[in-house]
Amino acid sequence: MVNILAGVDEIATETQQVSGWCYFVLNEENYIAFENEVKYLLSQSKIVTAFHGKKFKMEQSDEYKDFLKIIRKYTESSFPSLMCCTLNNPTWNQQYLNFCDNLFTNVLTRVGVADTELVNITKQFVGPLFSFQRLTQNFLIPSMVSIEVDSDDVKEKFKGASTKIKGFEFGADFLLEHFYNIYRKYQFEKSPYLLRNGVTVLKDQKSLLIQAADVIGNFSTSYIYHRLGNISKSRIRKAEIFENVFGDKFASQDISSQVELMGHNDLKLKFDGAFSLTMGHYE
Repeated sequence: MVNILAGVDEIATETQQVSGWCYFVLNEENYIAFENEVKYLLSQSKIVTAFHGKKFKMEQSDEYKDFLKIIRKYTESSFPSLMCCTLNNPTWNQQYLNFCDNLFTNVLTRVGVADTELVNITKQFVGPLFSFQRLTQNFLIPSMVSIEVDSDDVKEKFKGASTKIKGFEFGADFLLEHFYNIYRKYQFEKSPYLLRNGVTVLKDQKSLLIQAADVIGNFSTSYIYHRLGNISKSRIRKAEIFENVFGDKFASQDISSQVELMGHNDLKLKFDGAFSLTMGHYE
């Protein structure tokens, strides 16, 4: 099996008419080279110390373009690899999250977990991880994954959270790992196997994988906005940068038949389900 690393970040439009997750996946060997190139890029910049889509400024255009070029370079050279922004409409998203929550809660209840706080913390990871399994179900090479997840007030409590089952103490990470791998076995067997202690919660400035996922999501959605006619100066600039780096990959994708502008600052899917911009090297 090959070891792979993944970064995950949440994404949502302003009124959450669409929401979902962004992913960036490289094999471990290629990640080392990716990390070195990005660190060198940051060391040469006087205006960027970390990459975050919402904090983008026009004068940082060159650095963000170079970051996306590095992302593309290693997405194409790593095997397996994946960069993806997947957006759900509200109805489907709520049904999906309810399914994830109910399944996880029921399983933990059956094995004797009565700690409501631990359940509420840990189930925050189920939606993005199940989505990750679906997106990586066609990986031809057997792989084992470690996943870095962007922190928030709830997720940061994951590390160190534990509960007792029949007198024995189990960490939240152990429960999530086993739940993930059992679901994988029955639903998406070709997706990566989650390693022990395979989920790490980090602030985005501490993880280049999360920064990559964040910028992929933020700049690709700006590209969607621009393709649909949005005239925000910041979105136009981000769209131009994204198109400069990835235009040949996504120019032919028929976005307008699946997504529409809602007012000036939101998107809406034209169907129940998910819309994705995806590029990878895994089949």
